Amino acid sequence: MYKNFSKTVATIALSAVAFVPVGAGITLVSADAAYANNGNGNGNGGGANGAEAGGNRGQDNKAAREEIMETAGAKNWGVIASELGELNKANANVNARLNSSDPVHQALGAYELSGGITAEGVAVYNSVKDDFTTYSGSLVIGATITDPQTNTDVVLTAENISNFSYTFDQFATFAGLSSDLITAYEALAVLQGFRDDPLTAGAIDALNYMLGLEDPATGAEEPAA
Repeated sequence: MYKNFSKTVATIALSAVAFVPVGAGITLVSADAAYANNGNGNGNGGGANGAEAGGNRGQDNKAAREEIMETAGAKNWGVIASELGELNKANANVNARLNSSDPVHQALGAYELSGGITAEGVAVYNSVKDDFTTYSGSLVIGATITDPQTNTDVVLTAENISNFSYTFDQFATFAGLSSDLITAYEALAVLQGFRDDPLTAGAIDALNYMLGLEDPATGAEEPAA
């Protein structure tokens, strides 16, 4: 079981800044090594079958990395690894995350358990958060608001205003955010707390790749009826 750690859930600002070049003298773990450390590059196949399976995996891994680099506008994987910084600890074996007292390992473990989130999912969450802030600021007696639960217009009075003072979790549910997306966003926000700069979309893709997260949350579901 992952150890408990304190967390602050803040809005994750997605960086639109391009990757910076890797500085001289920086040693980076290759994507191949990361994949092997995670146990996904299993080399225990027997004979020709094992070699063929390993070759297929290698081709799949290369294609996945190339897609991430192309999306990020990065010339090589080292640029992405440099941008991840402390989060390159995702390279570690899963058992290290399970048993480590390192808060970064613990936070990576929690994010891994959440199933992950894409940059699109982060943008959707942030948009809903902005809508919630706007909605909360409109809760004034005498104002007419659109109830996010029923999508009907309501005139606020001293008697009914408390009925429309929803929490963010309630508002997010009305907007169609899944609990999985919310959990993954919160876990990523903890990881963001170990960094000075916002994560780029490419870094999020790379992090999900290194952790073997195949179906991270991407956006809102159909709003609640």
